[in-house]
Amino acid sequence: MVAVLVAEDQSVTQVMSPERANFERATGRIVALQAQTNTKSLLVALDQPTIVENLTGKRPVERIVSSTIGRHGSGMQPSNRGRADMFGDKAPVWPFVVLFGLAEPYRADQQAVGVVETYPALALIALGVSRTTPRLQLPKYNPQRKTFQLADWQFTCESVGAELVRLGATAAARWCAEAQACKPNKATQDMLDACICLIVGLHRALGRPCLEVGDAAGRILVPDGEMVRRDLIARCGALGWDADHWISRPIACLGS
Repeated sequence: MVAVLVAEDQSVTQVMSPERANFERATGRIVALQAQTNTKSLLVALDQPTIVENLTGKRPVERIVSSTIGRHGSGMQPSNRGRADMFGDKAPVWPFVVLFGLAEPYRADQQAVGVVETYPALALIALGVSRTTPRLQLPKYNPQRKTFQLADWQFTCESVGAELVRLGATAAARWCAEAQACKPNKATQDMLDACICLIVGLHRALGRPCLEVGDAAGRILVPDGEMVRRDLIARCGALGWDADHWISRPIACLGS
């Protein structure tokens, strides 16, 4: 799934509603948008790891983040080269990443170019989109899971739509309102996740505070939030890792 926007001078000028797409179609949409707008900046927030070098087990960033996800009643699949279809040498994600490149987190100018990895579940936690039952839990909005709850789907659509309105992405917010009123399937859920990725990209593009967790072996970008930041710092402490190395706040960009 893909959702795209154009941001100039830290304001949103164009947003398209999410649509079904594989990596090939997403590449075509992004390249066409670049040509149409003659933009010099590109930021792709991808709901998939962009760096996977480990042959087995978890990446370090997943050892940090999975604890927070678990405390919110969900799980995180490990990323490694052993999952050949997703991360092997012939996996479709790698040509996409090679074409657009990896975004550099600490560029001081206003030109952001490349792909950043994000994770919708962690982004929702950072944004405070959680249920209290009685502890904080991620909403169960995946229709393929037995734990799916229609009320959680509606709650997630409403919360994501409200954040998109706040950020100026009204077209994508309208899609969320329409999706909220329907019974979802897996494709609809993937498009909602694309909207969450769009929120992450908007936070980065519009200069809103963000967190980047990880290192050169894999990084995840999400909106900054006091609760999630404290939780991730505590997790680093439990692992005996220096939080200042693993958790940072990237420099704001995009320009036109």
